Amino acid sequence: MMRFSENYNLILQDLQRTHPTAEKQYLGEYIKIMAETIEPRREITNILTDKKIQFLVIQPIDNRPLKLVIKGLPVSTTIEEIKNDLINQGIKVERVAQLGQSHLTGECPIKEKIADPWCINCGEHDHFASQSKCPKFPKPKPKKRRNNKKQKSKSYC
Repeated sequence: MMRFSENYNLILQDLQRTHPTAEKQYLGEYIKIMAETIEPRREITNILTDKKIQFLVIQPIDNRPLKLVIKGLPVSTTIEEIKNDLINQGIKVERVAQLGQSHLTGECPIKEKIADPWCINCGEHDHFASQSKCPKFPKPKPKKRRNNKKQKSKSYC
């Protein structure tokens, strides 16, 4: 996804000439550019990098972990039964969580840590996308500081 810039139309024209089959979609401050295969995708990211254009790379769906929510199971179904059934169907299972009642995060019965967390934003394996140590994590804009010091008035008796 390429961020809008002053010369975005010239960049899109270049991409149209070099990659005419790539789809473009306008999304707020960004233009989503979708290539059909991995090779044109790499070429497009190289072009944007060479032109020093700010952009985000979103992992293809094939590279993302599959997350499932299974509803309507009997309460007596164990996590082991769910895991075994998914594996028998050829689905790679990293973790199975069985939701019960609503609870606060600190009261969550799931205490195990994921051995090899994977970030969907940057593709690195030492953190999740929601963690601020991700290089693609949005950085808050610094707030302008105003000098709001009120002058203390002295009163004399």
